[in-house]
Amino acid sequence: MNELKLITPHGNFFLNYQSTDLLVRDVLKSNGIPFNSVSAYKVDCMGNVQVIPFLSKTVAELKDDLGDSSLVLRADRNIDYAAVINKDIEIYKDPDSEPTAEYTFDNHDGGNKKHILFSQKECDEFVKIEVEKFKDQFVPTYSDEKIVVGISGGGDSNTLLTSLIHSGVKKKNIIPVMMMGIADWDKGLNRAHQVCQDVGLNLFVVETKEVNKIIRGAEGGHWAEDFEKFYPESDLEVIGTLGIRLVLSHVARQNDTNIIVTGLNLEDILAEAVYSMIKGENFSSFPVRQIDDIQIWYPLYRCPKRILDGCHPSLSLENYMDRYPSNLYWRALSYCLAQSISTISSGAEFMLIDGLQKISYRNPLELKYYNELGFSALPNITEDLLMEWSKYINAGKNN
Repeated sequence: MNELKLITPHGNFFLNYQSTDLLVRDVLKSNGIPFNSVSAYKVDCMGNVQVIPFLSKTVAELKDDLGDSSLVLRADRNIDYAAVINKDIEIYKDPDSEPTAEYTFDNHDGGNKKHILFSQKECDEFVKIEVEKFKDQFVPTYSDEKIVVGISGGGDSNTLLTSLIHSGVKKKNIIPVMMMGIADWDKGLNRAHQVCQDVGLNLFVVETKEVNKIIRGAEGGHWAEDFEKFYPESDLEVIGTLGIRLVLSHVARQNDTNIIVTGLNLEDILAEAVYSMIKGENFSSFPVRQIDDIQIWYPLYRCPKRILDGCHPSLSLENYMDRYPSNLYWRALSYCLAQSISTISSGAEFMLIDGLQKISYRNPLELKYYNELGFSALPNITEDLLMEWSKYINAGKNN
């Protein structure tokens, strides 16, 4: 057996590999073949057929096991793998600029894949176009309202501000806000000030004591540290995400507006949708979402994180280096699946996000307002969970 080939109704699909020490599973994966859809058959000289396990064997071990018999690798679906996987890739690069990001696109229209080496300027232009499309399609009636924008200090923040201004939002109407209280997030404060100064805006910082009051109704204790004590099995990402929504909403009401903006990107929204599907829930509407009296915009929902990072690579790297580890398994799984879509089939992530967006508007997840919480959350929260939250809230008031 000098070669491995997948036999399909569309012809033989030859599998490339560099070493016979590779697992057959990894050979299939590296060639873009879903290995759980492939079976191996050992056929002896008499034509007798035997199904054999092979995914955990190396190419060399599989060859030894076969002896004088032949091997048939057969996919369990009549699909043209070559049409999806074996496409030529055209590479584009501005010869006069240095790339800060790269991304592969495929319109699935019969043409080749396009791998683009983006310069920083080209990353900015990509995001500006997507934000303009968002504004024209989803908030065409927006005129002169104030907008509260969540700022983290990463590269996304700067890009989001400049793109909103480019799309026609007046600078005087943008209120950039950063929430304090989570140690690794707080490290981005100086960067957040800088990205606001770069566009001529002043950052509004909501200090930890004020966040305590907004989330818990009291200044005592520490809203993030106490959350870790009361919910040790959880993660600060949970209370942090809620805190951002409540803090931005609070600032919006103070400024007589109901519009807040956060920088959720393509992979963020895809991961959220994957998690909703795992739980059997409807999708929360996007890229405009209404929660209580607040309208939340996600203008970066079609922007891959990689291109956003390319807008300000040094800021993005600093932001990543400051992060503490997140331990939420289902969050990790959802993101891993979301990030894998473009790896398996370039361009499918954009088609999927557009389809999910339509579904989210047709039948959105309906939240329920809880007096015990003071805000809307998922329906069917149990009394036990409400009691736990009450203990967390009152711990702050008692300190």
